[in-house]
Amino acid sequence: MSVYSLYEDLYSKKVMRGDLHIHSCESDGMNSPEMVAACYRKDGRDFLAITDHHIYHASKEAEKKLAFVENFKMLRGEEVHNKYAGLF
Repeated sequence: MSVYSLYEDLYSKKVMRGDLHIHSCESDGMNSPEMVAACYRKDGRDFLAITDHHIYHASKEAEKKLAFVENFKMLRGEEVHNKYAGLF
C-alpha cells in the first residue's frame, strides 16, 4: 500500500510517459530515428528525445517526419562528450 499527497495545483497535471535519452542508428542504436520514435509512440509514450552521439540532425529529422502524429512530442537532443575527459 502506498500513500502520497499532492498540492492542489498538481491535481490537474497530466502524467506523461517518455524517454529523454535514446539512440538511433545514426550513432550506436539499431533503428532509424523515425522508426525509434514510431515504436515509442506505438508503445504509448507521450514524448521522446533522440540523443545520438554528437549528432543533432537525427532528432530534428524524426521530428519533421512524425509531425503529423497527434499527442506525441519529439524533443531535439544530442549527446555530447568531452574528448578530453579523463586525461587529467
